[in-house]
Amino acid sequence: MSDLSTALLSDGIADYLASLGIGTVGTNIFVNNLPAVDNCISIFDTGGETSDIRQGIDYPTLQIRVKNTDTSAAYKKLMTIHDKLHMLHNITLGNGIHIIDSIARQSAPMIISTDFGADFTMNYTLTVSNDTVWRD
Repeated sequence: MSDLSTALLSDGIADYLASLGIGTVGTNIFVNNLPAVDNCISIFDTGGETSDIRQGIDYPTLQIRVKNTDTSAAYKKLMTIHDKLHMLHNITLGNGIHIIDSIARQSAPMIISTDFGADFTMNYTLTVSNDTVWRD
């Protein structure tokens, strides 16, 4: 069975970003949660593209959101993350999910809110290995 059957891609990405010194999971990196804190990174599993029905390949999608009271700091943090995730390839995350490729779905961050500072977001499509009993 695949690692996607027992592990969240967002958890693996959160741990990966923490290993790069971008933040700390549970303190300022959160998974599938946008907490009421001023400065944080949130990583959301957002479904995916149609899977390959024969080969062990899936195309899950993620959204990365960065909130900060300082608009420039939020933008820079998201671009730092973007530099680490866009074009990421051939890496196995700590939770066992193997990423073949990671592609940003847009060229630049989109701002969602300026009520308290900034809330920027970027979306990614990943190609991951996902062997199952039904695939060749």
